[in-house]
Amino acid sequence: MEEGSVRLLVAGPRSRDSKIGIFVTLTILLPLLAPISVASAELQVNVEDFGILSQLDEALDNRVNMIGDSTVSSSANSALEQLRLEERVTDSGDPLGRVNENLNNLQIVNTTPPEAVHPTPYTMVLNPEQHPPEWANNIWGTLLTADNFVIWTHFKTDTGEEYDHYEEVDFAESALISGGLIGLLTGTNPLLHQISIDDDNTEEIEVGFTVDPSESNGWGTEGNPPTTLWVEPTIEFTVKALDEQATVWDHIEYLEVSLMKQFAYSINPLGEGESYVWVIDSRFTMMPEDFSLEVGLERFWFDISSATTSFILALTGFITGPIDETGVSIASVASPYAIHVDNAGQTNCPNDYIAATMHNAPSNEHRCTVGVGFGYVHFDAPANAGEKQAVELAYIDLGIHPVVESVILPSVIDLVLRSDDVLTTSFGVTGEGGLDTVEYFADERTDLHLHFHENRSNQVSAPGEPYGNITDSLGWLRGMPSGELPQNHIQRIFRMLGSESAPELPGQMPERLSMILAIKNFSKDTTPNNADSTLPVDPTNPPNTLIIIFATESVSEIEYTSWFQRSGAIDDHRRLHISAQDLPTGMVLQGSFQLGSSAPADAAVNSQSDPISSLLDATILNLVDVFIDVGNIVNSIPEAIVNIVGGDGGGTGTGGEIILDFYTSIAADRQLMALGMAHIELGSSSHPTTTGPHIIMAKDKGLDFVNGREGMVEPLVPVAVSIEHSGLKSIQIIDDSAADQQLISLRTLGADPLRFIYLEHDSGSLTTDTFQTVGISNQPASLDLIMSQDNITWNSDSGLSEILYAGASGPQQQVILIEQFPQNFSMETGSSVSWEGETAIGSITIQMGNATDMKTMDGDHFMFWQNVDDNEASLSARISGIQAVQYSEPAIEGASGKDGMPAVKLLSEGGENLGLLLRDETDWDDPTKGINGEILISPLPSNLEISIPPSNGENQLSMPNLSTESGLAGVGFFLAGFSDVGRGVNDLLSGFATSLTGDGSGTESFSAGVELNTSAPFTLIADLRQGNMTLDEP
Repeated sequence: MEEGSVRLLVAGPRSRDSKIGIFVTLTILLPLLAPISVASAELQVNVEDFGILSQLDEALDNRVNMIGDSTVSSSANSALEQLRLEERVTDSGDPLGRVNENLNNLQIVNTTPPEAVHPTPYTMVLNPEQHPPEWANNIWGTLLTADNFVIWTHFKTDTGEEYDHYEEVDFAESALISGGLIGLLTGTNPLLHQISIDDDNTEEIEVGFTVDPSESNGWGTEGNPPTTLWVEPTIEFTVKALDEQATVWDHIEYLEVSLMKQFAYSINPLGEGESYVWVIDSRFTMMPEDFSLEVGLERFWFDISSATTSFILALTGFITGPIDETGVSIASVASPYAIHVDNAGQTNCPNDYIAATMHNAPSNEHRCTVGVGFGYVHFDAPANAGEKQAVELAYIDLGIHPVVESVILPSVIDLVLRSDDVLTTSFGVTGEGGLDTVEYFADERTDLHLHFHENRSNQVSAPGEPYGNITDSLGWLRGMPSGELPQNHIQRIFRMLGSESAPELPGQMPERLSMILAIKNFSKDTTPNNADSTLPVDPTNPPNTLIIIFATESVSEIEYTSWFQRSGAIDDHRRLHISAQDLPTGMVLQGSFQLGSSAPADAAVNSQSDPISSLLDATILNLVDVFIDVGNIVNSIPEAIVNIVGGDGGGTGTGGEIILDFYTSIAADRQLMALGMAHIELGSSSHPTTTGPHIIMAKDKGLDFVNGREGMVEPLVPVAVSIEHSGLKSIQIIDDSAADQQLISLRTLGADPLRFIYLEHDSGSLTTDTFQTVGISNQPASLDLIMSQDNITWNSDSGLSEILYAGASGPQQQVILIEQFPQNFSMETGSSVSWEGETAIGSITIQMGNATDMKTMDGDHFMFWQNVDDNEASLSARISGIQAVQYSEPAIEGASGKDGMPAVKLLSEGGENLGLLLRDETDWDDPTKGINGEILISPLPSNLEISIPPSNGENQLSMPNLSTESGLAGVGFFLAGFSDVGRGVNDLLSGFATSLTGDGSGTESFSAGVELNTSAPFTLIADLRQGNMTLDEP
C-alpha cells in the first residue's frame, strides 16, 4: 500500500514547520469530505467496527424516501453516468503533460579547471630550458647579478616572421643604482636602454626604468637621531620608438617588451637558497610611440637604526660621495598603490583594424591592443643541484582594447588599490584593516581583458598547515566608464565607507574617478563616523559588510570566469562564472555576512645587496599580492549574492540580513536603476544551466565527496547554483529577530517569467528522475512578503497569471497549476490556519501519482484511483474561484463528536459543478476494503464548513516553512504551494479509498460532520460503494 500511494516526491531546498501548504490541501479535501455524510444540514456518525455501513445505508434509504420520485432517481443516474463518462487518461494538454516543461533548454556546463595559459615571460621563467644563463642560483651569483635586469622582446611581423631578443642590462653600473638610496633621494637620471627588435643591428625602441620620489611628497625621517626613513617613490617603466618613420613599424603584427629581475638569498652563504623573479610585461599591436607604466607607492619605510654613520650624515647633507648603505632594510609598505598607464602615443588602432568584424576577437589575438602586466615567480631552494621548484606564481595581466564600433584607445588609465592595513601617518601605525578599494579612471571608454593567476599549491604557510591554493581568473569588462564622478559624490562615497578623512583614509581623497569598487568590513571599524541619513547606508548605523560600486556610466558587459583549486587538487575545485549586461551606475550590497580584507601582503624581501633592490622587489611582490587579495574578495561577492537567491542555510533566518540595491548615483535624489541582465554559475562539478530568468539548484549524485590533496573531503559547493535575472532593481532579505519578523522585498521591471528548479542529476549529465520546478508566468514589479510567527502578508503590484509546479521522484510525478493568483493575500499560520486573497484564485489543478495511465477529468473535479496490487495510484483535482480557506483546531481536544474534530471552511465564488470519482481496482482479499463511487455537486456551494475526523497523531498535514533561510528560491517553492500537498493528501486519501473508516482494520470510532451555508440551491447526487460483500438485513 505504501508504494502505491500518492506521496511526497522530493524535498526541495526548504524547511518544514509552517502550515502554508494546507491551503492547497484543504481545497482538495473539502469537496471530497463534504458529501460523505450529507443527509441533513448536519450529520454525525459514530460506529464500532463496520456498523457505519448500516447507518450509511439507513441514511441513504431516508434520502430516497425523502426524494421519492422515480423521475428524480432516473435523472440522478443519468447525471452520474455522464460523470462516469468524463473519466479519461491524461494527455499532453493536461497539466501533467507539462511536468518537464520547466526543464526545457537545460545545458550541462563543465567546471573542471583548464590548464592555465600563462603569458610568455612566465612560461620562460618556469621552464628551465629557457632560463637565460646569467640568472643566479646562489648568494655568490646574487652578488654578481642581483642588480642585473633582463629585457626580452618578441616581435612578429604581419608576414609571419618572429624575432626573440634577450639582453642583460647591468643596472648596477647605471645612474639608477650607482647613487644608491641617497642618489634616489637627491635625484638621478633614469636608465634608458636601446634595443633592436628585429636583429638588424639597428635599435628601434628605448626601454626605460626609473625610481623617482619627486612626483609625490619626496622623503623624510622619523626619530632623533633618525631611526626610520620614509620614501614615496614612483617606479616608471617606459617603451618608446626611436624612429617613428622606420619601415619596421609598417609591418608590425605585435610587439611584446618584458623587463625581468631576479634576486636570491640564502641562510647558508655557501649553499643555494630561495629566489624570486619579478616581471613587468607590455604588448602592442601598433608602434609604441611613447608608452609608460608608473607604479606609485603611498609610502615606503626603511629601518635605518642599524645604518652606518656615513649614511646618516649623507641624509643630513654633511657628506657626499659613495655611501655605505649596509644596515638599511625595509620596514613597512603602505597603500594605496597607484598605477598610471600613459598611452598618449598609442590611442589610434592600426589602420587594418576593422571594428565591425574584429572587435570580438580573443584578447591575445585582438588587432588593437595595448597590454600591460606584472607578477613574480618564487623558487624554493633546490633539492638537486641546479633544479628549483616554483612554490609561488602570481601575476596580473591587463589587455586594453577599443569599445564596440570604436577605433580609439584611452590616452590615460589610472588604477588605485587602497587598503587601510597600514596608515601613512607614522611608521608602525596600523590601520583598521577593514577597507579595500579599487579606483579606476580613464579618459575614453574601453574594453578591458583581465587575467589574474595565483598558484601557491607547492608551499604551506606554516608547518602542519594545508598547502596553498590555485586561482585562475580571466574575463572581459566591456564598455568601462570614462570621465569623472562629481567631487561631492566622491566625498559622499568615502563618508559612507567611514573613511572620509585621515587617518582612516589611507592616502589622499581621489581627485578623479570614473568608477570605484569598495569593500568595507565595519566589524573592524573602531573610530567614530559622521552621520548622514541621505546616504544609502548611514555609517553611524552600518551593516557588518558593505560593498559598493559607483560609476559615471554603465559597464556594457561582463564575461568573467574564475577557477579555484583547494590545495591545488584539480578534483577539489570551484568554478564561478559571471555574465552581465548594462550594469547600473550604482550598486550597494550590505548585510550581516562577513567579507573583507585578508592579511596584509608580506614583503619580507630584505636580504638584498642594496635598499634600491629591496624597494623594487618588494614593490612588485606587494602590488601583485594586493591585486590577488582584492581579486579574491571580488570573487566572493557573487557568492554572497548567490546566498541571497539560493539561501545561505544559516546566515539569514537567525537575525541576519542581505540587501542589494541598484542606484543611478550616490546623490541624495538618487533613484533605483534596473540591472540589464546578470547570469551567475557556481559549482564544483558539471551542473545544469540555461538561458532566461531562472534559479537552478542542482545536486550531483556523485558529489558527496571529492578527491582532495589530503584525501576525500566534502566539495566546496555541495549544491551547484545557476542564476539569471533581468530588470532587478532591489532585493532585501531581512530577519528581524527583535521584531520576530522576516521580510522579503523585491523590486524589478516586472513582467518577465521566472523558473525555480531543484534537481538531483547523474554526474556529468542532465539525466534526472528527481526534481522540483516552479514556473512563474510574470514577475511582479513590486513584492513585499512579510512573515511573523503566525502571520504572512503578500503585497505585490500585480497578480500572477500562472504558477506551474512540477516534481518527480522515480515513477512518481506531481503537477500543481495555479491560474490567476491574486496580487495581495494574507495568511494566519498559528494553531488555526487561514488564507484569504484580495481576489479569488482563478483555479487550482493538481495531478499526481505513479500510475502507468494517469487518470483525470475535465472541469472542477476530484478523482482518486489506485491499484495496490500494482503499487500504482493517481490523483487529479481542480477547483476554481477560491476566495478564502480556514482550518481550526478542535474546540475540545480529545472530545468525541463535533467538538473534538477540526473544522474547515471554504469560501469560493461558487456556481461551478464539482464531480468526484473514487476508483479502487485492487483485488482485495478482505471483502470490506475498497471504495468506488461517484458524487456530483451542482453547483458547489460558495460557503462550506466541514468537521473532519481527528488524526490521532496520524496523517498530519506537514507543510513547508517559508523563511529567509531559503532566500529568493524559498519564495518560488512557497508559490508552488506547497509541494508537501503530496504527503499531506497521501495517507488520508489512500486510507479513505480503502475504507470509509480509514483503514478498515480496527475498531476506532469515525466521526464526520458538514454544515452548508449558501443562499442558492444546489443538487447533490452520490453513489458510493465499499468492498464486495453481502450485508444482512437489519
